[in-house]
Amino acid sequence: MTDPREEDGIPVLSGDALAALQDFYNDRDAQQKRFEQLKAATEDASTTGGQRLSMDMFTEDWNASQFWYNDATATILARQLLSGATSSTHLAVVSAPSVFIQIKNLLLGVVDPPQVSLLEFDDRFAVLKEFVRYDFQQPMKLPREIPSFKLFESAHTLAFLDIQPLSKGHAPVAKKLAIATGAENYNILQNNGRIAHQMVDHVHFHMIPKPSEKEGLGISWPMGPTDMEKLKALFEEVKAKM
Repeated sequence: MTDPREEDGIPVLSGDALAALQDFYNDRDAQQKRFEQLKAATEDASTTGGQRLSMDMFTEDWNASQFWYNDATATILARQLLSGATSSTHLAVVSAPSVFIQIKNLLLGVVDPPQVSLLEFDDRFAVLKEFVRYDFQQPMKLPREIPSFKLFESAHTLAFLDIQPLSKGHAPVAKKLAIATGAENYNILQNNGRIAHQMVDHVHFHMIPKPSEKEGLGISWPMGPTDMEKLKALFEEVKAKM
C-alpha cells in the first residue's frame, strides 16, 4: 500500500531507516549524558582526582583537534612523555587530547605528579581544568600560561631553553617558516667542535631528510632532569650575555 505522503511528494523513511536514526539519537543522548557526568566531576576537585578519563566522552572532530589516537597509541605516547618527568616538569600536550587523557590516567595516584597542560582548540575540553585554548593554525602564538625561557625571537625564528636538556644550555631553535625542500621529515644539524662531530672548520648547516627509520640522521636523546630554579638561573645568565 502506498503511503499517501509519497503521492504528495513528501519523502518517507523506511522502517529500517527510522530504526537506524533512532539508534543514532540514542547513542548521541548517551554520549551527552557521559559528557555531563564528566563535566560535573571536573567541577568537584575531590571527585576528579581519582576518576579515570575516557575519550568516549567526546566525539572526534578533525576541524578542532589535529591528533586523535586510539587508546593503545595514546598510552604509548603518554608513557614516552612522562619518562623522566618530575614534580617540577611542565608538560604541554598540543592538539592531542587523547594523549593528554592517557597521561592523566597514568598519573592517577601519583603523589607529586608533573604539571600537565592541554593546548587545544576544541572548547569542549574546557571542562578539564588543565585546558588552555590554543589555535594550531597560529602555532607560534603560545599561551602565556605555559612557562618558557625565550632567548630570541624574530619574524622567522624562535630560540628558547629546553626544559629537558641534553646538556646545560640546550636551546632549540624553531623555524617559523618551513624550508622548501619537499621533505616532510628532516633534521637541521650544525656541529661545533671535534667532540661535537665538526670535521670542516667553518660554520655550515646540514639539512638531512628522514625518509625512513633507517635512513637519515640517527639520534640518541638522553634527557636530563628538569630543575626549574636552575633553569631560571641559567636563563638569566644567558640573557645577560646576549
